Amino acid sequence: MPIIRTTTGRRDILLIDDNQLICSIASDLLYDRGGFGICAVETAELGLLWLADHDFAAVIVDYWLADQGMTGLEFVQTVRNTLSEVPILGMSGDDSHGHEFIAAGCNAFLLKPLRDPPLLDVLAEVLTYHKLQNVG
Repeated sequence: MPIIRTTTGRRDILLIDDNQLICSIASDLLYDRGGFGICAVETAELGLLWLADHDFAAVIVDYWLADQGMTGLEFVQTVRNTLSEVPILGMSGDDSHGHEFIAAGCNAFLLKPLRDPPLLDVLAEVLTYHKLQNVG
């Protein structure tokens, strides 16, 4: 079941992680401290469906997802193969996944457990860079 907390404007973040505790913590940080809307889903496949139908400011995706479908890395590769330029932040409890995520097209990597300020600081940097790249 998705966690959805909306805001006005185009500051919604798509979070993909099968761990409900991570989704809850990240949702609280993003919504309460960052002022972002949040849509948290458990699978990469659901993430692709939500991404196709909504204009998210960014996506945060875990490397390992418990379902037997796509991994977070495969999600990133699929999104980048569709020429989507939405900023994507990969996350994992294993820092060795950072290189794979960046090579696949992620804009940044977050090491779990997620904490504020690193989560909000990295997200702000990625969104600022993305905005600057799309001016003009």
